[in-house]
This record gives sequence, C-alpha cells and structure tokens, in this order.
Amino acid sequence: MKLNKEEIKKIIPHRDPMLLIDEITEHDPGVSIKGSYTVREDWDIFRGHFPDAPVFPGVLTVECMAQASDVLLCSQERFRGLTPFFIGIDRVSLKAPVR
Repeated sequence: MKLNKEEIKKIIPHRDPMLLIDEITEHDPGVSIKGSYTVREDWDIFRGHFPDAPVFPGVLTVECMAQASDVLLCSQERFRGLTPFFIGIDRVSLKAPVR
C-alpha cells in the first residue's frame, strides 16, 4: 500500500514543518513500512548545520524513522486516533551522513 503526504496526515498528527515523511512507498500495517523524505538544499537548518558542508542532522534522520513507525502503528485499528510519543531509542548507529 502506498500513501501520499495527505494520506499520512490522516494517520499521524505531525504537520509541516515537522512532518518529515513525503510518502510511504511500502506498507503492511503492523508489520513493515518503507517511506521517503526529500531533503531540500534550501532548508533553513543548513545555514547553521553546517554552512560549508551541509549535513541533515542525525536527530532528524531518527525522527523520520520514528514518524514512519508512527504510521506503521497508528494505521492499525487499535491505535487509530492516538497521539504517538517518541520516548527513547537504544543503540542507534547512523552509517553515513545525509548531505
């Protein structure tokens, strides 16, 4: 199942500028999910992170994954309409920067 941004907004409460998923490309509710987000060069955060070598902050990469997880959970009937809160993550390792 594929979902566009408007369909994602029907499932999770995140909104711009904090909605960090453009689309869900694969989705088996409660089982697995794959999505995408386009990192724009002109995004204001790159003025300070880092001006000479812009890198998408790792914490936002983790937030993208958390929002995809929110869609995965909140698309199930038993979680529909609930507000997901990210309260922790263990042993995260980002293998390469997003430029």
